[in-house]
Amino acid sequence: MGHRVYGALTSLRPATVDDVSRLVAWHDDPEVARYWDDEHFTEAEMRERLARPDVQAWIVEAGGEAIGYLQVHS
Repeated sequence: MGHRVYGALTSLRPATVDDVSRLVAWHDDPEVARYWDDEHFTEAEMRERLARPDVQAWIVEAGGEAIGYLQVHS
């Protein structure tokens, strides 16, 4: 899962351990957490989530900036 996917306005790249702090901060935002059943994660928990073999985690970027996160479950 090392490739990017490009669209007209956004691109997707695989989430990595370099994204852990950002993802924890996003989930701590009440406007984000409400869409995740108000779940919050520690950095250790987020690293574990990113390492799950049955889930592909992606960062959505626009203009080179991370703007979102999505998961694909196998």
